[in-house]
Amino acid sequence: MSGGHFPIIDRSQQGSEETTSRAFDGPLAHFNGHARITGPCGDTMEFWIRVDGQLVA
Repeated sequence: MSGGHFPIIDRSQQGSEETTSRAFDGPLAHFNGHARITGPCGDTMEFWIRVDGQLVA
């Protein structure tokens, strides 16, 4: 993101660990946004998000 509002932090290792952790598997307990997409290869990705005002919680 440009504009200098957010520092650029390399979190690739942390992100990799979080996405493979069972703690982050399945829907959020309280969410207000959901998306599911199936690609041409047949793989399906599903996402849940909680937004509170302008904050992604």
